[in-house]
Amino acid sequence: MRRTCLLLSLFSSTLAGATGGPSDTRAAGGPSDTRAATEQEGASFAPLAQQLAGGAAVPPAQLSVTRAPGDTAWRVTGAAYTAPQRGYRTLCRMNKISYLYAPGSAAPWRPSGAPQQYAWLEPAGVCRAIGQRIRIATHLPDTELARLLENQAAILAKARLLLAGNSACSVLRSRLFSLTTIDVGTLGAGVEEMYELSYLSDRGNPARVQVRKDGQDFIAWNVACPAA
Repeated sequence: MRRTCLLLSLFSSTLAGATGGPSDTRAAGGPSDTRAATEQEGASFAPLAQQLAGGAAVPPAQLSVTRAPGDTAWRVTGAAYTAPQRGYRTLCRMNKISYLYAPGSAAPWRPSGAPQQYAWLEPAGVCRAIGQRIRIATHLPDTELARLLENQAAILAKARLLLAGNSACSVLRSRLFSLTTIDVGTLGAGVEEMYELSYLSDRGNPARVQVRKDGQDFIAWNVACPAA
């Protein structure tokens, strides 16, 4: 029992409440039933999460249990982080890998979907998964990603003029922003690729900045502010 409790301490608070039999709940306003993961499910996933982390301090693994309306079978999924790796200069990277639980099989946890990539800057020493991690929606070379992260604050500063001139964004022009995602998109209906930097304000408002590359410079080209 003590070993089970130690394994369960790896997981987030959604799993911490899973003791004894599962308790069914319906997600508020959602179409699916949910329940807490059982100790058995958590203990089954813990060794895999530990293996991925490789002894490094990483964010807690996560378990989710859902059931579609009318179904009797529960769908158990898990997500865990790989150990951080040093990239180009100050760049650090890590992946979040999702799994689907198939109890009774030789390998009960099977990868589900593509890994989610994360990156951040850490000046020296071992990369640690602390602080803010930026989701990388489209894989980028280390050198280009490092330069984008190094310059994102300057890009945002220049984008504030675009925010002020956009009716959907003007109220956000002086807010504090945190970078959440880097992706690659196209300019309008054209084929020219641009970087897309997604931010979240200190009030939870999303803002997206399209960035054009001109030689070695990054130019804030367009902004959009979807409804929160």
